[in-house]
Amino acid sequence: MPVNQESPARVCRATAQDVAALIRRTREDLGLTQHELAQRMGSQQATVARWEAGEHEITFKNLSRIAEALGVEFLVRFSQERATA
Repeated sequence: MPVNQESPARVCRATAQDVAALIRRTREDLGLTQHELAQRMGSQQATVARWEAGEHEITFKNLSRIAEALGVEFLVRFSQERATA
């Protein structure tokens, strides 16, 4: 593997952290607590806290539930561009 390319696991981890931060920011912008978001989703506050901390993997299904609970649109985009260091 060329030196300037990151491993797929590292790229995914950075992306997961970005998603976690976006969930937290959006929730806070709406004035919701983790508990309130969890209630809207039928989930637990501790689960929301783990997602926002990047400690728990978020499935596409849960991303969709989070987006619905926050009243935002969830989009997935695939690209053929490769991440570079």
